[in-house]
Amino acid sequence: MTPGCAARPARPVLLHPSHDQHVGEDRGGVEESDDCRLPDDLTHRRRQERQRRSLEMLLQGAEAYLEAHAAFFRGAGLEVVLDVRCGPAADLIVEAAKGTRATLIAMATHGYSGLKRWTLGSVTDKVVHATSTPVLIVRGAAPDRVPAPKRIMVPLDGS
Repeated sequence: MTPGCAARPARPVLLHPSHDQHVGEDRGGVEESDDCRLPDDLTHRRRQERQRRSLEMLLQGAEAYLEAHAAFFRGAGLEVVLDVRCGPAADLIVEAAKGTRATLIAMATHGYSGLKRWTLGSVTDKVVHATSTPVLIVRGAAPDRVPAPKRIMVPLDGS
């Protein structure tokens, strides 16, 4: 702990980035990018309505997903902020971290390698290289019980 700084609980921000080219309408509390707006040139009302319903279902699912995870933090007495945004995941994560003045980004990775990583890209890789905020990376498939860390390795190469 930094001398002179009082310890205070963390305030987790749970972010669900969603990238869908065919969605969009303004919703309170949900940030939109151009990737989440309906194209203005669509003239067929049925298609627009299907897209609006699709967006609504996507956002409701994302909010429910975050709420389920927020319960863990709330159970520990922490205030949790939920944030659902549309657009490229890595860009949204970096933007949200900057906007909330995050001191740590904790994220899971699928650990893809080879062709799968090349074709899908790596959101984690993009975030690590695009932000100056420290990033904690964990494997996506976690054990049922996460042990409390007893020893933490910090590799230093002098650079």
